[in-house]
Amino acid sequence: MKGKRLAYVMVIILSMVLSLIATACTAQGSKENRNPYSYTDKLKSFSTKQELTNYIRNNVSTARFLGYHAGVMVDEAVDTAEAVKKSESSSALAQDRVGREYSETNVQVEGVDEADIVKSDGQYLYVTTGDKVVIMNAYPADQTRIISEININGYANKIFINDNRLIVMGNNFAQIYDINNKANPKAIKKIETDGGYYDSRMVGNYVYILINTPVRYRENDTEVNIPYIAIDGKGKEVSPSEIKCIVYPDYSYRYTTILAVDLKEDVLINSEIFLTGVSNNIYVSKGNIYLTSRSHPDMSEYGSEIISDLSKVVPSEIKNELNNIVTTNNDIKAQLSNINTLMQDYVSQLSHEERVEFENTTRKLWNNWRREFAKDSNNTLIHKLAVNKDNISYVATGKVPGLVLNQFSMDEHDGVFRIATTTSNWLTEDDVSKNNVYTLDSNLSIVGKLEGLAPNERIYSARFMGEKVYMVTFRQMDPLYVIDLEDPYNPKVLGELKIPGFSSYLHPYDENHLIGIGKEVVPQIVPDASSLSSATTNSEPRLRDLGVKVSLFDVSNPSDPREISNYVVKNNGGYTNSEALRNHKAVLFSREKGILAVPIQRQLPYRIIEGQTKRKIIEDVSGLYVFNISPEGGIDLKGTVTHRLDEKQEKTGIINRSLYIEDNLYTISKYRMKINELKSLKEINNVKF
Repeated sequence: MKGKRLAYVMVIILSMVLSLIATACTAQGSKENRNPYSYTDKLKSFSTKQELTNYIRNNVSTARFLGYHAGVMVDEAVDTAEAVKKSESSSALAQDRVGREYSETNVQVEGVDEADIVKSDGQYLYVTTGDKVVIMNAYPADQTRIISEININGYANKIFINDNRLIVMGNNFAQIYDINNKANPKAIKKIETDGGYYDSRMVGNYVYILINTPVRYRENDTEVNIPYIAIDGKGKEVSPSEIKCIVYPDYSYRYTTILAVDLKEDVLINSEIFLTGVSNNIYVSKGNIYLTSRSHPDMSEYGSEIISDLSKVVPSEIKNELNNIVTTNNDIKAQLSNINTLMQDYVSQLSHEERVEFENTTRKLWNNWRREFAKDSNNTLIHKLAVNKDNISYVATGKVPGLVLNQFSMDEHDGVFRIATTTSNWLTEDDVSKNNVYTLDSNLSIVGKLEGLAPNERIYSARFMGEKVYMVTFRQMDPLYVIDLEDPYNPKVLGELKIPGFSSYLHPYDENHLIGIGKEVVPQIVPDASSLSSATTNSEPRLRDLGVKVSLFDVSNPSDPREISNYVVKNNGGYTNSEALRNHKAVLFSREKGILAVPIQRQLPYRIIEGQTKRKIIEDVSGLYVFNISPEGGIDLKGTVTHRLDEKQEKTGIINRSLYIEDNLYTISKYRMKINELKSLKEINNVKF
């Protein structure tokens, strides 16, 4: 018993020591005065590789002492109408360039292009297929043909096109081509890195590519790795002085390299490298890049609090010795050893009753500290970087409670950054997830907040449109919230709608209507497993997936949003899914043409064929589902387009993307492209890759 109690005390002391690093022993302010969401932002640079190594080593060592490993805790101003106009298909702009109407990649921010596996300029299509890029003359539709193929030395992830420039991004490279002669593309510049491609955007002639390079560090290593960048085969390890560290506590370090590529004639390249944590999601406006990551507790912030708490339960002479130890210049391990010895000596002198009392007191303190640590681990860090052509500069870092779902949970409007998050803390007494919206100023300080929405649910989708945000949370029902952000200092809920199911993606139809793509689900009563014949049921009903659901919401009256139409692609007990549920680039929408196209994988239940041991699918209608959609006519299935690999097989090729040029619909899968009349869906052409 004595050994267990002593061991428990030592756990507390370990946590205390870790909190007393650097300036921890100086006055940090009381728990009541400490604001975990504000601090002074600054950049740190390194003159030598050893200085960089020491910085990372000290922070990683601290994390491991506290119970983290590699950064993972062991417990582990336009109005709405204008905003909608900018969010819709940019076919009008495209028409000006080529003289015909065509769809472009579905993006979040007008004027900020996103890389994809398929691109169109209204005349040609550029399609990535594994290790090559296929260029096709796509118009007229009945004359579509492949005119060239670019073999990539690697896997072609995504591409951009910009006039006569094609940029192909792989896992650790970017290759720029001159495509003035589509039949004979010429490679003109290649960028190689030792990190992995993370994301990218294109604004005007500039492509911004984000590369993540893990910091490889083991306890016995004398040096950490440094990113490597090569241009046309000539490169070197970057200098430590080029690495800018965003000073905020982190224990899972990454080098985030941002490449700014000018696609003009000379193809100029600039880069900035930041030492950050793991980037989870990004949001990019025309002038700023916002990187988000999960925050880690700042141990130094808790130093004064922990010393103050412990000082109340130990004699004054022990308190003085504690302070003497942590104010020495010894490293963290030496402090740990000295405090360990001090506290063991102190506890060994206590009587049995005193030890029990000390254990109970310190257990309460430990639980309080642990809750604080967990709370700070359930926050999102936001790093703001300004971009202007090839210039990239750090602006500020902010922090908000909760975790962010994806890029659509963030937005910038009239200089205000808006973000929607979900909070949960299993260490708190009310272990309940809650949802929030925060507004931040240009320095990423919180200026407005709306907290505690939809307890026990989490955000499934969000869409910022001008001065409003539409947010879907889900557990058993689908509350669609309409939130007013006209006054960024005072966000408020205007209305909500509860219906079965949920929307994973929200897309503006116009200023008064919203499209939702998600799943239709209903509670399912499940018999108690303790008795097959029992009529009792579990207290928490399970959910039954009925199929992919497309909804049209009327939000003209924000206080009373309504679902005015829906269409469910039923699985009838089988299986339905759609890439559109997790990737907005798979969605094709045109209000002018009155169409919405969504790729759907659908398999209905199996049946046993008599006399055979194999099962056969009753029906497999996987393909592109094309809907007529309007507030007046609702949602109606126009028809489907499928890509069968072989007419003799029942297996269907999965359609990844769809687009239109004039009145023709183009669908692309891994092995082929089909062209159908948009009005009748009659097949016009079929091109195999």
